[in-house]
Amino acid sequence: MSIDSVRAFFAEKAPEITVIESATSSATVTLAAEAYGVEPGRIAKTLSLRVGDRVVLIVTSGTSLTQPLSELWKIKSANDVAAAQLKETRGKARQTENEVALRVHQLYYRILVLQSHKEAAQAKIHANEALQAERVQQVKFGSTLEEEAIESRAQSLEAKQDLLTTELQLSDLAMQLSDAIGLPLNTPLTLDPTVRQVANTCELEQCLRAAMDDRRH
Repeated sequence: MSIDSVRAFFAEKAPEITVIESATSSATVTLAAEAYGVEPGRIAKTLSLRVGDRVVLIVTSGTSLTQPLSELWKIKSANDVAAAQLKETRGKARQTENEVALRVHQLYYRILVLQSHKEAAQAKIHANEALQAERVQQVKFGSTLEEEAIESRAQSLEAKQDLLTTELQLSDLAMQLSDAIGLPLNTPLTLDPTVRQVANTCELEQCLRAAMDDRRH
């Protein structure tokens, strides 16, 4: 700011104030006091500081500058600490989101695999039951041995045990998936293996469009 702009400002805003220009240096409080013949305590100095997103103007009298600056450094340090903590919190939040997404992804495909296994077990049971009924008839007519019928029943029981184990595993995984996505544990879930993949990252409008398309299908 030049002396001319200072004179123009006071001429417009406060014409009753006279701007005095010293012929000697007034760079420091001591020099300014000597130049104008006053006590150092009557000299005012201004400092403009940026604290975070704020700009602070400090007016000090004389040489009593230590305390205001100390308070400002404390404020700045506190702001720096808060900013670091916020950054760390956001980082942990993103890490948690990634961990939850991975967990949901793993549970989703494990359930799909077990559902396929369950369908195979059910088909095997139906085939064994049909074979067992055929063997019983063959035993009655003497065209097969009773041992073969017993073996058929054993295979049927084994398939049913496999189906029961698969259903228990599916129930457990379904509860884990409900818990991972924040649903009540007993929420019935139907998983669609044909849902199309969405890119890892997308713009907000693209993500919303993809979600709406999945709902329509």
